[in-house]
Amino acid sequence: MPEPNKIKGGHLSLGAIRKHCLDHMIHDESTEDDVVKYSRCVALLIIGGCMFPDSESSAVKLMYLSFLKDIDTVTTYSWGSAVLAYLYRELCNTSLVLKKDICGPLQLLQIWVWSRITLLTPDRVQQNQLESDQVADVLQGLPFPPYGAKWKRGFSWVQTVRHSVRTMRNMIDRMVDGQFKWTLYDMDSPELNMYLEGNKNLLCRSACPLIHFDIVEMHRPERCLRQFGMRQGIPPPTLRRIAQTDTTRAIKFGLGHLSQTVCRYVD
Repeated sequence: MPEPNKIKGGHLSLGAIRKHCLDHMIHDESTEDDVVKYSRCVALLIIGGCMFPDSESSAVKLMYLSFLKDIDTVTTYSWGSAVLAYLYRELCNTSLVLKKDICGPLQLLQIWVWSRITLLTPDRVQQNQLESDQVADVLQGLPFPPYGAKWKRGFSWVQTVRHSVRTMRNMIDRMVDGQFKWTLYDMDSPELNMYLEGNKNLLCRSACPLIHFDIVEMHRPERCLRQFGMRQGIPPPTLRRIAQTDTTRAIKFGLGHLSQTVCRYVD
């Protein structure tokens, strides 16, 4: 059990989880129960540090523990759609005048920007080829490296601005045709095929709600059809926000308040 001061308001310190993992390393004589407990700790670190981090990335909400109770069912949840919903809501909130910070899986936003907006893309100084050990892993049936792994090699900032928000905003405001890459999704790439498993059109081009507890945001692929190699027409109007609720109100008024908000989008 973590120390009482490591749990505040339903949040558990990530530092306490890291310390627990270091103090209870897995070894050849570890029992299955030890492995499961260790796996839950690692999952919480990933959830709180990468997938759903707060503005300081220092704690993880304990509500995610309910999804780790049965470790064998973890992969059956739609974690990716929840991550996107969380990111979309943070982008929406950060656009408000009084908002001064942002949280969420910003590494996804960074990779998207580097892949699309040439003004902010650093120069790659090495070729993006798989290293020999990665090739060996793929041949042994291990997962193919994710799309973002292409940026792990060295790159240069000589021709690209950084650390100046005002300059970046001015550059984006003055963007011209050709400075945004409407690059087609490579539907035959090993990175995508590993996750899509043949359901390319069903998954990528589905207009559907993305749900993360109290957050419901729409996935609107019809607004960026050029990325799917299709002709872009005038997109239909979109709702500003689907679900206007939060976990604090859900706790105050009961879980029924939260379920009534989300159940409209769940069969």
